[in-house]
Amino acid sequence: AAADIGPKVSRMVKRMGYGVLSAAYVFMLLNLLLVPAILMDMVLMSRLVEEPVQLRESINFDYTEARPSARVPLFPQVVTDKSVSSLKAWAIPKTHSFHITATLQLPESDHNIRLGMFQVRMEILAVNGVVLSRFTHPCMLRYRSRPIRYAKTAMLAVPLILGLEVESQTLVLKLVEAYEERSSSSYPGSAKILLEPRAGFGPGAGLPEIYNAEVLVQSQLPWLKSVLYKWKWTCYVWGAVLIFVLEVAAMVCCCRNVLL
Repeated sequence: AAADIGPKVSRMVKRMGYGVLSAAYVFMLLNLLLVPAILMDMVLMSRLVEEPVQLRESINFDYTEARPSARVPLFPQVVTDKSVSSLKAWAIPKTHSFHITATLQLPESDHNIRLGMFQVRMEILAVNGVVLSRFTHPCMLRYRSRPIRYAKTAMLAVPLILGLEVESQTLVLKLVEAYEERSSSSYPGSAKILLEPRAGFGPGAGLPEIYNAEVLVQSQLPWLKSVLYKWKWTCYVWGAVLIFVLEVAAMVCCCRNVLL
């Protein structure tokens, strides 16, 4: 009986060793197929998936002009004005629409309170300087009665004296929403923001006082590309799995002896 057990154990150990080696061999081949599948998936998805372009810039209005203005270049190939060389230029693809938001920080000064309503104008300029579109947005400081202002000043007296708080308000203006007018002859090259003086005031007196200003330009992807961008990680995973399955199927059909 003992003589019969020895050969059986030896054959079982040989089979187990052969099975382990075979499993390790198949595992190595599958890993060799997985690496190119991931690389091919990354290359393919990088060409299919586009990301929205976002530009955030601080701007300075030129108060030597009757209507102070600031310009933000939208495309690098059209930046020729030396006055905007400090601003970053981002290329927005023709298939993307975009919207522009301006943020103004205004002091709660007596001048701004007396000024009340004023206009902010946005002009989309073509490469040759022609105005393609105009957008206007009326704005003013949020109204606060005198007792409310006095109460706020009394409550924040210590932080105001120490410089931890500033008597200012921030206005967020959506100047352009979903701009899509594109043609080869009138391609937008820059955006120009102007402050319109208030009627009834003297020269320069009808303009608001501004601490700082910022412009945010965001592009919007087309519907299909937007779906791909929102589900890009899911597409990455399933794309790699699909390519890997196709590689395994091709090897089983064409190189069965190598795999098995």
